[in-house]
Amino acid sequence: MDVMDYLRAMEDLQEKHPLLMEMERIGRERGFPILHPLSARFLSVVAASYRSRYVLEIGSGFGYSALWIALYNPFLERIILTDLDAGNMELARRFFERAGLLEKAEFIVEDGLEVLNQLDFAPDLIFNDAHKIQYPMILNIARKKLKIGGVIVSDNAFWLGKVLDDGNMDPSVQAIREFTRLSFSTEDLLTTLVPMGDGLIFSVKIKESE
Repeated sequence: MDVMDYLRAMEDLQEKHPLLMEMERIGRERGFPILHPLSARFLSVVAASYRSRYVLEIGSGFGYSALWIALYNPFLERIILTDLDAGNMELARRFFERAGLLEKAEFIVEDGLEVLNQLDFAPDLIFNDAHKIQYPMILNIARKKLKIGGVIVSDNAFWLGKVLDDGNMDPSVQAIREFTRLSFSTEDLLTTLVPMGDGLIFSVKIKESE
């Protein structure tokens, strides 16, 4: 048994909501890249432990990670889902309706970076799974929008191992590298990299941004 097998065995000890399993099946059938289930569980633990009332997702797909947050966070008051695909947002809306959580969710068919830029409140948690080229821009805005003690979690820190290849100069790969560098070197954030799934960058805002 390796580490991942052990983690999966532990995960199986806690019952998973059937809607999440249905969404995982849809992801497999459609070849749609949803958040790794272990990463999604970690995200939901972060949301609940930080008592996240107001959450923004940038790049929600059809709502898998957002539903993980909403189902297990008793403090949630409002979660905003964003995606450029109207079909994804409609499917997410239906899952939230079936979960009895529709009144807590807002579904916006728009570039999540623009939604973040226009945000008129300080979120407790931002989950970032946007187009990778946008990551550095998202960080620069998100760290100013977050309240003190707020959290930004970003997926694909490893980008399927591509960031480890020094010769890979693809713009998306370079954007993730720059995002990671900024996350660790910006003084108003306390950051770590969680080596789970495809890698999560986890940052807490510890002081006001300049």
